Amino acid sequence: MIKYILNISLFISCLSAFGQQQALFTNYFLNDYYFNPASAGSKSVSIASFSYKNQWVGFDGAPKTIMGNVSGSLKNEGKHGYGVTIISDKIGLTNNLSVLLTYAHHLKINDRLKLGLGIQSGYLQNSVKLYDTKLADIDDDVFSGNILTENGIDFNAGFNLYTDKYYLMAAVNHLFIDKLSIASYNQRLEKNYSLIAGYKFNLDKQKIAIEPSVMMQYVKAAPSNLTAAIKTTYAKQYWLGLSYNNSKNIGIGLGYTLKERLNLGYAYDLSLSELNTYHSGSHEISISYILTHKKPSFEEEDEKLNNSIMDEMKKKLKQK
Repeated sequence: MIKYILNISLFISCLSAFGQQQALFTNYFLNDYYFNPASAGSKSVSIASFSYKNQWVGFDGAPKTIMGNVSGSLKNEGKHGYGVTIISDKIGLTNNLSVLLTYAHHLKINDRLKLGLGIQSGYLQNSVKLYDTKLADIDDDVFSGNILTENGIDFNAGFNLYTDKYYLMAAVNHLFIDKLSIASYNQRLEKNYSLIAGYKFNLDKQKIAIEPSVMMQYVKAAPSNLTAAIKTTYAKQYWLGLSYNNSKNIGIGLGYTLKERLNLGYAYDLSLSELNTYHSGSHEISISYILTHKKPSFEEEDEKLNNSIMDEMKKKLKQK
């Protein structure tokens, strides 16, 4: 009996250590707000997003992550950002639940450059279902009906330096973990550090948009994760993404954007390490929808009208 208790304790400790890290989504460029609270409100629209990742399919107890969030800015002005995030992680016997609220403030540095500063706080819950433990003695009911639950309080913060063309953002999760001793779960968490940078440029008269980016994640007592990705979009509708990280995983993503509002995405991860003999890869589904648009100003409407008149005049001149 003691042997089983020790084995279970070790197993739970390993899974809990894994759960301290943020889930790594292959299509991370579709939802940067998940990784950084300072991104809330930076797009001057309100967005609802949903993601599901089934990692290491075929591996017993492999991670499964469900994430949903809504973010935007007050009156879609891109100054005061807000957000709500709900995350559910299931890893082996453990279930991790997070409910987080976000506020971000965006400062205009010059005509193009902005700086977003964001803070996020919320509730954490970690539970272990001991009754799902597989024991050699099937008649042993010591663990039957037992669920161990721990609660915590979380604080995350980050910055986002961005223009219409490029962005550089960094965040820290579990920021005050060494000072929060009021909750048992906080005592076993480690700070998570993440950095994302990317650049956007257009080709072929703006029909093709290319966005290369990199992301780095670090947590104490775990290997650093470095991911490089590139997303190519055609006619603002069809997109294809490729990524590779130093864990020897290659990812491919594809998606479709309907009327510049609804974005549907899918990604598949393939491991190039020795682990690929134990599972058949990872699957990821992403859905986002723009809830509200920023109303164009008088100057923007006037510029749009002038551009349409100029385009019409050019067409008539070509016909002559």
